[in-house]
Amino acid sequence: MHDTIDAYVNAATAEGYPEDWDLDTFWTALKTLYPISLTVDEVIKQADILEKSALPTSGILGGIHRKVATALGDPQYVQLSKDLANVQKAALIASGGDMSTDAGKKLEAAASGDVTYPPEVLINIADRAKADITNVSLQRQAAQKFYNKYGANNMSAFKQEWANNADSRVFQAMNIYQDENLDASQKKHEIDKLLGKDEAQRKKFYQQYQNINKLVNTGSL
Repeated sequence: MHDTIDAYVNAATAEGYPEDWDLDTFWTALKTLYPISLTVDEVIKQADILEKSALPTSGILGGIHRKVATALGDPQYVQLSKDLANVQKAALIASGGDMSTDAGKKLEAAASGDVTYPPEVLINIADRAKADITNVSLQRQAAQKFYNKYGANNMSAFKQEWANNADSRVFQAMNIYQDENLDASQKKHEIDKLLGKDEAQRKKFYQQYQNINKLVNTGSL
């Protein structure tokens, strides 16, 4: 699995700069081997099931159960952790990240089964990984529209505008809004949990959210 993924990566990124890489082909090929979006959703679903099935479900004993299962390398936890690490690895590479960094090395270790997370941590990480995938996908759409308008020489301006607004919570919120398994009240609850109660921070978030949508729809602010 890892050798095949690496081969896809090398083929897509062999030439030029990150903005020149053939990421569309990379994602298409990778999804035939490893259905990225579905995998994240499945990790979240299975981790949620594991979290709820841990007996007892609350209190000190519940925490001990999960910690012991993790420490002993519970096969379910190990596999979910490996699946999630592969998703994060793919998202990091697709965004132009470097696997030789500390973050990349940690993902390599996790993908090999050297790191195992308890369910609640898996869900948290999976939500952020899914947000990273949404970020990469929407950035590609927005960059193409910017390029069509202004050409390649101005791409640095687009990158700066995107970076100024690409708070991970923006993409997490987008994923929450699009989650068909949540009703309106559940979505509101998840958004409130994500953003907190600080009005200044919420105002900044909503502005970034609007800016990202505008970049995706028009290519510029």
